[in-house]
Amino acid sequence: MQLADTLGVDKESRLERVQSRVDRESRLERVQSRVDRESRLERVQSRVDRESCLERVQSRVDRESRLERVQSRVDRELEQREWQHERDERAAKCEVELTI
Repeated sequence: MQLADTLGVDKESRLERVQSRVDRESRLERVQSRVDRESRLERVQSRVDRESCLERVQSRVDRESRLERVQSRVDRELEQREWQHERDERAAKCEVELTI
């Protein structure tokens, strides 16, 4: 009887240790799953941050491109006005010479 009791206690003790190990492994799996999720979230956040930065850079590039086009247009208009002014001066000079 005593041997049977001892075997029963040993069996229960082993079952408790196994259950304890199973519980620990289950908690570890949940923690690992959480760590994996957080790691994925960090990678996604990093990608979002990079894309946001790229969008800001692209926006700046677009603005600078528009500014360059406007500056080019202004330069052409100034050149055309200077050319027109020189032409008008030559025409006025020719008129003066013709009237003399």
